[in-house]
Amino acid sequence: MVRETPNARDVLPAGKVTVEPRKDVAVIARPARAGRGPQHRRVPLAEAAEEYLSAGWSVTPGAYWNPQSRTYRCGRPHCDLKGPHPVDATAPGRCRPEAGVRAAHPAQVTGWWHAHGYAVMMPTGALSATVLAGPPEVIDVLAGHLEASGHPAPVLAYPSGEHQLFSAPLVIDEALWLGTAVGRIVLHGAGSWVTLPPSTVSAGRLAWLRPPWETGWRLPPSAEVLAALRTTARRDDAEA
Repeated sequence: MVRETPNARDVLPAGKVTVEPRKDVAVIARPARAGRGPQHRRVPLAEAAEEYLSAGWSVTPGAYWNPQSRTYRCGRPHCDLKGPHPVDATAPGRCRPEAGVRAAHPAQVTGWWHAHGYAVMMPTGALSATVLAGPPEVIDVLAGHLEASGHPAPVLAYPSGEHQLFSAPLVIDEALWLGTAVGRIVLHGAGSWVTLPPSTVSAGRLAWLRPPWETGWRLPPSAEVLAALRTTARRDDAEA
């Protein structure tokens, strides 16, 4: 059962149990505020962004889904990007999704989210996290290995079916790229970004399967994630 928190109704049930935070697990930025998560649905996305920031997670505003136009909008009149992308107010004309994504400062949140219901995005990479995205049957097995080793990972679900697992930053080399690609996993590292709940995408609202506040906002260490990837790969080879 999902532990009851003020936001438990907005977490997808996944048969998960609460695990006490471990002191040897990597933490993003500064200490966590255990037991709290973004206030989904009842409050603005701005408060969700503030909650992530208060836990040490980097966030940045992203283009929001507009159901009327069925495109993503960023509020910049000369930006013609129609898909999800971080809002780049420093670029003249269109946003530059390939440019380095800067994390919002708490003082910027009110200003950013005042005019638009921006999506809440996390810039990924060495200063935040590596996110492993893939089919549920792949990501859930990986999450199970980490849970069994005492290093539970936050996992979110896209309405389209994709699951995303959050890890301490990984050193992504060619071997890791190739190995994860074979396993149908996409790595989000330096220069990339992911969208966080309670944001809405074209397929619907994002939701946590394993919320980060249940892990004390901690991420599994990179060594443990790599070990779990190797274990998963050996299992797949044995079943092939």
